[in-house]
Amino acid sequence: MVCNRSPPFLSLPMEVIIMVFEHLLNLKTLSSFVVDTTQASIDDYRRTSNVIEKKTLPFSIFALEDFQSFGRKTVYLPRDETRLKVTPIQDAAARGKEDVVAILLKSSNLNDRHQDASALSLALYSGNVHVAELLLNRGARPGCGRLINSLHAAARHGLNGEIELFVKFHGMDVDIEDKDGETPVMHALRLPEDQASETIRLLFKLGARIDLEIGERSWTYSALARLMGMHMLADELAAGVLEEAAGEAADDRSSSCTMDVER
Repeated sequence: MVCNRSPPFLSLPMEVIIMVFEHLLNLKTLSSFVVDTTQASIDDYRRTSNVIEKKTLPFSIFALEDFQSFGRKTVYLPRDETRLKVTPIQDAAARGKEDVVAILLKSSNLNDRHQDASALSLALYSGNVHVAELLLNRGARPGCGRLINSLHAAARHGLNGEIELFVKFHGMDVDIEDKDGETPVMHALRLPEDQASETIRLLFKLGARIDLEIGERSWTYSALARLMGMHMLADELAAGVLEEAAGEAADDRSSSCTMDVER
């Protein structure tokens, strides 16, 4: 026997059926609304993407500012913030907002030579490597930035692959200084001791000088490490142990048949 049953749709309350039909009739209007509002947002991004404002970033960038003098004594007092002029894409990169960065890329100048710190540098300095990879793939240059650049940032987080990429492929000076005269080695000193040792050894292998003096008070790397409480690392730096180890590693590498990995 054939059972005649009404479609489930018709069993809904009449008010709901009317609402559904009204929604279907308004789909064209809704589509236009989405398109128009999206275009308006894009236009706003283009107008405001390079606006600069001073913001407090939740991490310390310039290491020498963490050393405070009390009479003849110097104490290491790490800070946890930095005031910096940023654009929206730089702010988004520092906060790890990859989707926002992707949207702002179309209307932002990644390599403006007048910027204090590039979006790439801030992404690396805040540890947002996924955002940094996006920016590099879209043409960000690691040497940009008046106050700091991406090699300093990579050294700060022990990103050894990025360090080699910036020095070997982009030709960056391994002893390049930031606004305070800090080198990548100095930024690497802020890592935990074992990781700092590994990254500094790499920087020496890439040609960094161990005898440089940092800042107005002409600090040696060894003296700075000791003030930061890393006594074993300070001893190794004073004795040139890391530099010797880097030289031996370079000799071993040059005599091997291992192919360099391209990035």
